[in-house]
Amino acid sequence: MISISFSEAYALFGNKNKKFKTLFINYIKNIFSTLRSGANR
Repeated sequence: MISISFSEAYALFGNKNKKFKTLFINYIKNIFSTLRSGANR
């Protein structure tokens, strides 16, 4: 489990590197779609 909160991770990484910010947002989206598809089963 990730022990860092979304806002902390965003503050640490999101503001420094635009490429990382895009990857980070995509990572979060992937988690939510996985959760959604898991809930649909």
